[in-house]
Amino acid sequence: MGGAVAQEFALNFPDRLSALVLLGTFAGNKQLVPPDSSVIELFERALTIKSKIERWRHALPASFSESYLRENENLALELELKGFRYTTEDTLRWHGRAVSQFEAYDRLPSISAPCLIMHGTADPVIPFKNGQILAGRLTNSEFIALEGVGHLLAVEKPLETADRIRRFARKV
Repeated sequence: MGGAVAQEFALNFPDRLSALVLLGTFAGNKQLVPPDSSVIELFERALTIKSKIERWRHALPASFSESYLRENENLALELELKGFRYTTEDTLRWHGRAVSQFEAYDRLPSISAPCLIMHGTADPVIPFKNGQILAGRLTNSEFIALEGVGHLLAVEKPLETADRIRRFARKV
């Protein structure tokens, strides 16, 4: 949802924006390439699990690539639990509603600030094609694909993500 918020900020306050970095996000629901039905089923099943730890463990494949989880499942679970320790089921539903109503596709070409768009090729929640669509709508953008990376680029590849953002920031 952070990408949607950042896009709305850029669209509504262009005079307060010098550059924009978007990680693993989409242009809105009009042209959304949806996740595979198995990802939706994963979330639905997770909501039925009573134990918060087991619920988040079950949902991890929606955020991380398979290869990352094979080597870092406990770390990923710890990060998710810390990040969502105050998140209620109602908050998750509100998040889902907000995301389902987000639409910026037609307005995006009005963003003139330089944009860096990074997307993992193995993102199960916001499939990779969405990053390409987004980049195609932003005329002053640079698109970087992170091969084999899931939805949380900055967690799976923190140094590469930071380095790419740093290089982009030096140019603008």
